[in-house]
Amino acid sequence: FSLRLYPNPATDFISLDFSTDTKPVSFELISLTGQQVLLLQNPQATGQVDVSALSKGVYFYRAAHSQGTTTGKLVIR
Repeated sequence: FSLRLYPNPATDFISLDFSTDTKPVSFELISLTGQQVLLLQNPQATGQVDVSALSKGVYFYRAAHSQGTTTGKLVIR
């Protein structure tokens, strides 16, 4: 299970592309202070997410799936 998140750095939208045929369980963005700023339950396997309301900076992401979890960093400009 892996996630392709682009563009990174992002400004208004990010695209999520999960490498599996089954739907992911959740996708979340977490600020550097540990605050959850975005949570998507049962997101589409591919799609765009509006991040224009988020402050500029570095965020961590976590995507959960029945096959495991993947994490990474996202920069918003």
